[in-house]
Amino acid sequence: MFRPIRLALLLLAAAPLALAAQTPASLLADSVMLLNRAGDWEKAGGAARRGFASNPSADEACALHIGAAYALTRLGIFASAAEQLQLVDTQCPVSPVVRRQAADIASIRRELALPPMPKTGMDFSAIDQFWKVADQLVLDKTPSDADWHAMLGTVGYRLSMKVVPTTRSDMEIALRPSRRAEFDSLTKLQTDQALRLRHLALAYPHRTELARLMDSLTRALPIRDAVAGAAKFLPPHATEGIDPPVVAFAIFRDDAYSLGPEGVVVDLDHMLDNPLTPLLAHEFHHSFLSRLDQIKRPAGDTPDAALLGALLGLRNEGIADLVDKPYPLSFPGNAMMTMYATRYNEAYARTPAVLHSIDSLLVIAADDSTQMRRIGRQVANLLPSNGHYNGSYVAREVYETFGIDSLYPAVASPFALLRTYSAAEIKHGRPAPFSAKAMRVLDGVESRYKK
Repeated sequence: MFRPIRLALLLLAAAPLALAAQTPASLLADSVMLLNRAGDWEKAGGAARRGFASNPSADEACALHIGAAYALTRLGIFASAAEQLQLVDTQCPVSPVVRRQAADIASIRRELALPPMPKTGMDFSAIDQFWKVADQLVLDKTPSDADWHAMLGTVGYRLSMKVVPTTRSDMEIALRPSRRAEFDSLTKLQTDQALRLRHLALAYPHRTELARLMDSLTRALPIRDAVAGAAKFLPPHATEGIDPPVVAFAIFRDDAYSLGPEGVVVDLDHMLDNPLTPLLAHEFHHSFLSRLDQIKRPAGDTPDAALLGALLGLRNEGIADLVDKPYPLSFPGNAMMTMYATRYNEAYARTPAVLHSIDSLLVIAADDSTQMRRIGRQVANLLPSNGHYNGSYVAREVYETFGIDSLYPAVASPFALLRTYSAAEIKHGRPAPFSAKAMRVLDGVESRYKK
């Protein structure tokens, strides 16, 4: 799965954002550091987020950036903490707030002074550090800040925290006996958090199996075969002369992610039930494709952002799923994955109807551009799982109608994938999936973000 890096501060809201309008930014800035001093870093991050939404003055914004950097650093969300500190450096060079909090800023800099990330190879350092922290939590002991920093500063967690920044709190809830009631309550819900918590709780008893698996992987990690699998659905020579990104293993959720050329992070427990070569080929496809993509990501919450993000996900996951997910998907003998396959196959089959609904939404946007932000969010809701189900339908239709080379333009632009899919439908005697009005909207978005 490919996930772009997002500012993790947005995930740390401790109260509704609307409260910001009722609280002066200066009070919120003060409360951020009070919460940080008390060790309540998630609430500090939420207070900082509300402060940014309350039209702070320049000095108040500087204080909020420092407080946010402090909270994110303590939570181990180092990439986002570094972003906040960079904003302090660029926007607050003469602010009196920087002088007053010089010691805090220096402390944050020391904690963020991590070794350079490896460019290629494989890394298991996160696994050993996971056990050191987990072994304390299951005894209801409190790991030191140094223990957490050692774990979250490994290659695996530096990557995984960019897509699952809640790992520290997830581990506390999933593994501490004193939080069992909270764990039981949360895991009764049908939420992403419930899935993460159950996964961490189930992974801990698998220590022996995971040690054997890690040993086997260190001796025979199928990098070459995975690159070959990814290359099949990329333009000729796309992988030649380029080292695959680093592959790091951690324990954080039942999944794997590509962070583009920066690396691939795989949950080791996930590999107990999933063959590694096709999974790595899928993630490598994301990493190599990201080098060839000709569409820029929008800066901030622009009106086009949600629509563009949804279509990028549809393209990214759709083509990559051709690497490792045949249709119909099945996992005989694995109850959990059978449930996933059922959901996948049902959503896959609904794709023509989903695209019809998207066309209707885009027609509204064509007539009223002020609706673009709302329309984009609705399109994203119509394409769940980051576009996996429906994207693979579209990509497979193109591939089976015109051949592999028909997918090459889509590597550069998701809009090319939709145009080729439309041509495939017409060739099969079916109506074009997108009306002229809808295509004008799509063409306009592409023109605004093409490199």
